[in-house]
Amino acid sequence: SFGRQRGVLLGAQLALSQRQREWAEKAMEGEPLTAEHWIDLAEAALEKAAQLPCQDVLVLLSALDRQAEDLSVTLVLAARLTVLAPTMALEEILDAWQLLMRQPPAVRKKVTVMRALEELELSLRQCPLDATGLTQTLACLAAGGATRPELLQRLARQALELRDLGYQEMVAIETYFEALGGLQEPLDELLR
Repeated sequence: SFGRQRGVLLGAQLALSQRQREWAEKAMEGEPLTAEHWIDLAEAALEKAAQLPCQDVLVLLSALDRQAEDLSVTLVLAARLTVLAPTMALEEILDAWQLLMRQPPAVRKKVTVMRALEELELSLRQCPLDATGLTQTLACLAAGGATRPELLQRLARQALELRDLGYQEMVAIETYFEALGGLQEPLDELLR
């Protein structure tokens, strides 16, 4: 139908072009981009930020993380993540968390980035986690450093509810909780 075709065409305008996505992916892989390509990516991010799909936000943040620093682009992408967080899958939440936590401390202290991290954490608290998801989450949080005690308590409760934990998963969970500042008491008793 015409309305559906129009929606598809409008949606295509809201995302990065195929060429821009390829540039950003090359930058993610460490391939240097020209100044002209960076300017084009920054303009696209600033122009389309409020409508970018999650994957485009993540690819742009990852490209910036690898090769460039642009506070204005980082802040608009963080603002977009704040909106997208409730609908993101676990892997996307963890990728976004890592990318924002790798920002310099001065950038992480910006209200927009702090708000994005809070929304990602809230979404993470609501994600149902199996043993693999819990292990991935703890690995991400341990790599990123600062984590709120409330989130750790929630993850400890989820660990207690898992019934299919293998030995390697139990060791990994214990190691990550220790790296994050120690085991929560009920979990400590279970693992001992």
